[in-house]
Amino acid sequence: MEGSIEKRLSPVISVLKRLDGATIERKEAAEMLGVSPATINNYVLSGRLSPVFTSKSSHMKYKLSEVLALVKE
Repeated sequence: MEGSIEKRLSPVISVLKRLDGATIERKEAAEMLGVSPATINNYVLSGRLSPVFTSKSSHMKYKLSEVLALVKE
């Protein structure tokens, strides 16, 4: 029986592993948190959120897991 449970959960585990390092853009983070993009900038300045990618044009992305942790607050 346990083998069948592991087999059924295998696709779920695969998706979760891919999402582990997923990043989202500032606008998406703001929408998830119900705040403005400017507030996301304030979260970065205060240390509540850390950008994981900054392009040459100051385009920042954030770890999905970190944003989800803020949703729970």
